[in-house]
Amino acid sequence: MVRMRRLIFNAATFVPGISAIPAVKRRIQNRSFGTGGTNSGRYCYSVWLRHLAHAANNGLQTCPRVVAELGPGDSLGTGIAALLSGAEQYVALDVVPHANVERNLRSAR
Repeated sequence: MVRMRRLIFNAATFVPGISAIPAVKRRIQNRSFGTGGTNSGRYCYSVWLRHLAHAANNGLQTCPRVVAELGPGDSLGTGIAALLSGAEQYVALDVVPHANVERNLRSAR
């Protein structure tokens, strides 16, 4: 049920003028402060390995040269795991700039 509400809300934001409604505007602004992403290297690496397992199960390459992540949020951990696993390039694409440089550097230590 929660997923369906999120889907409907996200779809509604494409309607012209809807983002001017105060409740919608507040919700969108709250999202811009961060996603509450993870700073756990173990979690990020396990996410990356799950992606590789799904790729292998579907006959796709499991050692990609370039990895693009849509909506990485405020943690680039999964992309860093991809680079550590042999990817040559990582591209993170997000509509709202969530990346938290300080947190990512702390997690790398």
